[in-house]
Amino acid sequence: MSLDIITINLNNAEGLYRTFESLSMQTLKPSKVILIDGLSHDNSVSVANRFKHCLNIVVSSEEDTGLYNAMNKGISKLSSPYALFLNSGDELGHSKALEIATYHIQNSKPFSIYMFSSYRKTNSILYYSPVGPLESLNYGMITTHQSIIYDSSLLAYYPYPEQYKIAADYCQICQIFKERPTTIKLSRYPLSIFYEDGISSSLISLKQALFEQALIHRCVLNSSLSSIVLVTLLKFGKSIVKLAISKSPFLFRLVFM
Repeated sequence: MSLDIITINLNNAEGLYRTFESLSMQTLKPSKVILIDGLSHDNSVSVANRFKHCLNIVVSSEEDTGLYNAMNKGISKLSSPYALFLNSGDELGHSKALEIATYHIQNSKPFSIYMFSSYRKTNSILYYSPVGPLESLNYGMITTHQSIIYDSSLLAYYPYPEQYKIAADYCQICQIFKERPTTIKLSRYPLSIFYEDGISSSLISLKQALFEQALIHRCVLNSSLSSIVLVTLLKFGKSIVKLAISKSPFLFRLVFM
């Protein structure tokens, strides 16, 4: 299987090293690693150069207007039939992750996206997060975008809508779910490790995330107003509890260990 990795980075040389180290340890290497760097001021590009002896890394370092603008730039540089987004700081779940994902893909019918499970890491604690049922997309993401392998040709028809700053990946998946539900495949294999410190992982961004998701429920999924209000309130409560637990290692261990 030929697969390209798209990695988005901005001033995160340490996280980028962790991501490239994870890729370099794969028993099945990606065909190409596309680094979209937003003109970092640290040594991020130098980190990429250090791994060029074992990975086919293509570097694009220029200004962008945000995360999803950078991800769309990465889409324009794809050349393999399959694609995975693994941003700086994220890792694959195992040294055989791509090899195992290839087995799943080659033994399945044609698909638009293959959604795998994930590991999540909070307060240095790693826990398994299974992919949810497809119907749960009506309420939110059922896995992280780092655990989704795409048919590259599909991404030309479903780029990330850049009007959303936090939930564009959810909007994209909902569009595919609405128009091509039978082409989405699921697997309980944990493909990636997601570090819960991204732009959608803080209380500051929670209001924006919920607002964007409510718009998606209305404009893409055509949900009723009463349903949107109920889902938003439930997600707000769940997010507050999750954030509180993540700030306390003791509570986190009590709930997840």
